[in-house]
Amino acid sequence: MATNSSSSSSSSSSSANKSGGDGIRPLPMEQAMQFIDFKLECVKPNLLEGRFVVSELICQPFPVLHPGICAMIAESLASSGAHIACGFQRVAGIELNINHLRAAPVGTEV
Repeated sequence: MATNSSSSSSSSSSSANKSGGDGIRPLPMEQAMQFIDFKLECVKPNLLEGRFVVSELICQPFPVLHPGICAMIAESLASSGAHIACGFQRVAGIELNINHLRAAPVGTEV
C-alpha cells in the first residue's frame, strides 16, 4: 500500500526525531499501525510505502480485510506524507475517499 504525499492529505500531530543523511526524519508508527504489524518500507519526500499481512484480528465477520483498516492506513500514510511535504509542520486534510477493488483474504500480503 502506498500514498503519494502530493495528494490530498490529513492531519498529523506526531513529532518525529531527526535522522542524518537525507534530512528525512523517521516517522513514529501509530499504535494502530503497530497493531496490524504494518512495515514502512519506503519514506521519501513524495512517497510513503509499506506492507502488512491480513490477519483474523483485522477482518470482517467474513475472512477478508475490514475496509476500515484500509481507511486507517490511507489516513495514516497521507498524514505522514503531508507532514513531511510541509516541512514537518502540523497539517490537516478535509476528505478521505476510498474504493475497494477486491477482497483481501486472511494471509494476503497487502
